Amino acid sequence: MNIFKNLSNYFIFKIERFLIKGAWFQLFSVAVTIVIISLFFGAIAFFYTDHFMNVQNAIWWAFLRLTDPGYLGDDQGYKLRTLSTILTVLGYVLFMGSLVAIMAQGLNRLMSKLEAGLTPIREKNHIVILGLTRRTPLILRELLVSKDRVLRFLKRFKKADLKIVILSQNINSKVLHELKAEVGPLWDDSKVVLRSGNPLEVEHLDRVDFMRSASIIYPASDLKEDRSYFDANAFKFIQICNTQKKEGNPSPLIVTEIINDDRLKLIPDVSKTKVQAIPLSTTISRLIVQNIKYEFLSFIYNDLLTHGEGNEVYIRSAEELSGKKVGDVRLSFSQAIFIGMIHEHEVILNPDLEKTISPDDKCVFIAEKYEHCFHYGLPEIKANSLELIKPLSKTKTLNFKKILIFGWSDKVHNILEELNSLSNKKISVDVASIVSLKDRQKTLQLVNTELKNIELNHLEMDYTSSGFYKKVQLQDYDHFVFVANDWMTSDEQSDARTWLGFLQLTHHKEYTNQPIIVEVMSSESEGLFEHQNTEVINSPILAAHMITHVALRPELNAVFDELFGPEGAEIILEPLSNFTKNQELYFYDLQRMSYDSGLIALGYFDEHTGKSLLNPSKKDAIRVTEHLYVVLLTTASGV
Repeated sequence: MNIFKNLSNYFIFKIERFLIKGAWFQLFSVAVTIVIISLFFGAIAFFYTDHFMNVQNAIWWAFLRLTDPGYLGDDQGYKLRTLSTILTVLGYVLFMGSLVAIMAQGLNRLMSKLEAGLTPIREKNHIVILGLTRRTPLILRELLVSKDRVLRFLKRFKKADLKIVILSQNINSKVLHELKAEVGPLWDDSKVVLRSGNPLEVEHLDRVDFMRSASIIYPASDLKEDRSYFDANAFKFIQICNTQKKEGNPSPLIVTEIINDDRLKLIPDVSKTKVQAIPLSTTISRLIVQNIKYEFLSFIYNDLLTHGEGNEVYIRSAEELSGKKVGDVRLSFSQAIFIGMIHEHEVILNPDLEKTISPDDKCVFIAEKYEHCFHYGLPEIKANSLELIKPLSKTKTLNFKKILIFGWSDKVHNILEELNSLSNKKISVDVASIVSLKDRQKTLQLVNTELKNIELNHLEMDYTSSGFYKKVQLQDYDHFVFVANDWMTSDEQSDARTWLGFLQLTHHKEYTNQPIIVEVMSSESEGLFEHQNTEVINSPILAAHMITHVALRPELNAVFDELFGPEGAEIILEPLSNFTKNQELYFYDLQRMSYDSGLIALGYFDEHTGKSLLNPSKKDAIRVTEHLYVVLLTTASGV
């Protein structure tokens, strides 16, 4: 009995291993079974009935009844009809049922394989996005909405259509549907392709034809556990591109984030390809500090960085300006503002008026459209006299001494370093979070943060609890800053915690309408913080804007670094009524006045409406009110 059972198990196991090899093996098994049944019932029909001349005819009769139930009514005699009925039933089960099941399973496996994105593509001068992080849908949306800049990108590569390929592990139909939902109506199946694979394995990278792409975007996640090792992955990927580069073939532009900006200096040493590394965490921290220094800057940043809306930063060659001085061309663009130049790979914003433009220089503009940067030659405009109360100033005195930061993330040490560099005077900064003091000090020690001008006080408390606000003197603080907590598991959870802390702060009786800066991680959360003296910075959106801009126009990385960096140019806002007695003025006159003060007027900001108006018409008069601010670009920060 045991021998029979063992033999039975052995044969069942062998049959199982044979059938799981695939659809062709399963079809072969069904075919063999049909042949055996046809032989068996054909033999029975030949020997037990008188209807067949030879056994071959009987076998063919059995095969037809097994594969086609339409013959069931043609047979005569109870013996033949009995055999025919049995064969027809077996045909339904074996021939039709098994065949349909095998084909359906095979088709499902094929569709699953295709959905998994394992098939290599054959493409050229496309854009590759590595990884499916929380920033990927934002970057994808920016690429799809940046029509004008994308068209110029395609023109440079002599390509007709935009192709975006995303490489990520575990691609499936669910992931595809979620990505489509996040991108929304901008999604275009003809432009976006998903492939499954590890961005650090050459075989998987070949699936997206990465070395023949125009740009490769490698964004980092906002999750702390992913960001801790991202720099190592980025440098490894750069090395992979180095080893795969073939002599004489153009290499793709690599746009990657670097978490620790101290590692930026290593890029030239390891890269044989074109690399634009963006220290986005540091840049966002600088923008937060700039918003502490100057109110309403977040509106200006959004205007400059958003694709398809308002004004953007453009770069173009300007051979027709060769030999001219900056002072002679500064007011010569009717629909754009000349803000600087790129001279021998060095970005110079707000250049000296006596500087001469060379043939190889590229000019930097702020304009609504790229075409407006070519409208050289200002129409005749009558200059008005301005009654000045005082000239526009390059400097502004800091108006804060004590700041309370809610939350803890990797950006906090960057914020502290930026605040430390602002002034020689001591600035008191309190940091409130449930993250342990030990973990915070460990982070500060790892980045070797020296805070000579910061009086830092750690509050190991829960700022979402009302008990916290009974232990701090809110009226003593000049600014409040909420940073997104990177230790949370999702954007929504981080923003929910920020929102609860914000409610506790603004509803406390000791809060006296001091300015509040809030960092959010989700666009849906921005509307929650509509409160007086509150500015919202959406870090993932700003990061996606910058990455997309640089991927389509690499020179913009250096311009953004100069504009948002710790030194060089910066944007400031000042109440316009502080400088002029005029009831109304023309932007052209304001431009002339700003140039005389060594500044560049970029436009206005209306505090009452919360809207910025950059690069306004030079011929339209604007009424001066106490709510109107002038937006200025300066190269000297006075603190």
